[in-house]
Amino acid sequence: MFLAIDIGNSETVCALCRGTTIIAQWRWQTVESRSGDEYGALIGGLLTSHGHKLKEIKGVILANVVPLSEGPMVDFCQRYLSVSPLVVSARMKGLPELVLPRPEQAGGDRLANAVALQRDQGGASMAVDLGTATTFDVVDKHGRYIGGAIAPGFAVSMASLAQKAARLNEVSFQRETIALIGDTTEDALRSGLYWGYVSMLEGMIARFRQQQKSLKVVACGGAAVMFAQQKGLFDEYLPTLTLKGLAYLYQDNAP
Repeated sequence: MFLAIDIGNSETVCALCRGTTIIAQWRWQTVESRSGDEYGALIGGLLTSHGHKLKEIKGVILANVVPLSEGPMVDFCQRYLSVSPLVVSARMKGLPELVLPRPEQAGGDRLANAVALQRDQGGASMAVDLGTATTFDVVDKHGRYIGGAIAPGFAVSMASLAQKAARLNEVSFQRETIALIGDTTEDALRSGLYWGYVSMLEGMIARFRQQQKSLKVVACGGAAVMFAQQKGLFDEYLPTLTLKGLAYLYQDNAP
């Protein structure tokens, strides 16, 4: 068994995998200052809660967009697991053809998404990964990763507005439905943030579909659940897309 770890700006997702099967997964807040020992206690405890032990882990694959977190994670892997993690990069085996002028700039999570799209979707497909940033990544009909777009994430948009407008505090989005016409300041803010973001997603996806015919759109990421039920927005919601891509890359690159 091995661990697939995706360190994002806000959250880290970790999966226990056997082959390309995800046995269990966990999510926690990304903390740059977390030490290797803290990772050992955290991940060791999570494994124990599912009836597994650190000594069962034979490898780790890591996608990371937070540079300061990589050293402690490598320290954890080497001291607690006696392995060096495979860090996702554009030089790995098993990636689709990268039609990018500077492929080394592509984040590990975006590369993992492209791998999962190419292997599981077929034809032209796009991952919309809703996290701290919302990324749009396209694999064309020839199975090539050709790039995409990066937009501010939903939570970032909400926090930015709350910070700049003194009387507009951050609002919750726990309701099942969000009215378009808000009759209070909070409901008006809730409507503008939510439906404005839906409109951004609809517009971006429509533009991509104009360029890539028969494009299949797959949603993933921590914030995707908020928008997954919007009719006609996504073709599929696959919360494990990035982890599945990491599992494929581990199989292709493990020593």
